[in-house]
Amino acid sequence: MVGIAGPVACGPKGELSASPSKLTWTQVDFAGWPDDLPEGGYDAQFITLSNTGSSRLDLVIDDFDFVHLCIEGYTENPVELPPLNGGQAITIPVGVCGYDVVAGERDTLVRGEIAFDDDGLESPATVSFQFTPVVDLGGGGDDTGG
Repeated sequence: MVGIAGPVACGPKGELSASPSKLTWTQVDFAGWPDDLPEGGYDAQFITLSNTGSSRLDLVIDDFDFVHLCIEGYTENPVELPPLNGGQAITIPVGVCGYDVVAGERDTLVRGEIAFDDDGLESPATVSFQFTPVVDLGGGGDDTGG
């Protein structure tokens, strides 16, 4: 649950917080990938972004990791999210969508970070992520990734 604090002193822009600070998937089975990939990715989790300041934020993710993750409705960078006025929050689903077969990521821990930014923020709000891509060959899939 996200709570909004009382009056907050701020500069010309809002103040952004992201919750949770880390998305963790254990093993994600890519046996039928990419044919059975749900639109929002496998096992979508939710990030709540809250503008705890008093000024509008025009949120953007400049370099979203579309190789590994997906946000339903977005397919390319930069990802421009709906603006947040002071005191508002938005929840976005993030799912696992792939792994780099050529780089040998199967059966290894994949880590990264999502940075939510606005021109007026001192630093972006970040959410780290991690998962291990696996292929259950007993399920009839293969590890070619394509």
